[in-house]
Amino acid sequence: MPANSNLVSDFQIPRPQQSIGFQFWKLHAHWQKRVAEALAPHEITHTQFVILASIKWFEEQGREPSQAQITQLTGIEKMTLSKAIRQLESTSLVVRIKSEVDTRAVAVSLTTSGKETMPQAIRAVENVDAALFGVMTKSEELMFNKLLQKVNPNI
Repeated sequence: MPANSNLVSDFQIPRPQQSIGFQFWKLHAHWQKRVAEALAPHEITHTQFVILASIKWFEEQGREPSQAQITQLTGIEKMTLSKAIRQLESTSLVVRIKSEVDTRAVAVSLTTSGKETMPQAIRAVENVDAALFGVMTKSEELMFNKLLQKVNPNI
């Protein structure tokens, strides 16, 4: 069917390649696929990795993370987080304990197995990031991160 030059488009953006949303969607889909492949040998999902990495970060800061703090940091919905932590407990990567700081809170901690898994998993994800985002200069990376922080509703 020949293109109709009289056709009025519903799109404000003339070409998909010019759409920020479309470009972000393509990047996100590609990045998620690559991260999932990198984490497969460690037998954890991307969401589980984010939770484990968050716990590790809190612990490196000398803090005892609660599920609420992990939710606040990651933006992962409470029920999704709770389910993922249960799965991580069943694989002996984390343990939930009563918080020593807040008796109403439940702290989450990496087990020995979790602590052994994380360095390789972090390296795998950071390698994906380096390969994918390595096309940018350091200055562009900093600007891209700053722009993501600006538009991210969880920050």
